[in-house]
Amino acid sequence: MSRYHVPQSDVSVGWDNPLQTYFLQIFDEDEDLAFEVGGQPREVKTIEALEAIASQHNIDLSRYRDQLIRDKANAAPLNYYQLKNLHFLEKLNSDA
Repeated sequence: MSRYHVPQSDVSVGWDNPLQTYFLQIFDEDEDLAFEVGGQPREVKTIEALEAIASQHNIDLSRYRDQLIRDKANAAPLNYYQLKNLHFLEKLNSDA
C-alpha cells in the first residue's frame, strides 16, 4: 500500500494493492475521518476516477499523479490468500 499526505491539508491518497483500489481520505480538524473513497474492493480503479473525486473536494492531485500510477503498476501480484480475501469481500459487498 502506498500513502501520501497532501501538504497544508488533512488529506491522504494512495494505492491499496490488496483491495486493488486507489483511495482518498479527508480528515476534519479533530483528525476524524470526514470523507473516504477507496475503502471497498476495486472501488476506484483508475487515476482519472480518483482525480475526478478529488476535484469535487477542491483537491489537486497533480503532484502525486505519476507516483500513484507507478505504485499501481509496480505493485506485487496478489497471492492466493489475498485473491481469496478480495473475492470474499466483493461477494460480501454484492450481497449487501
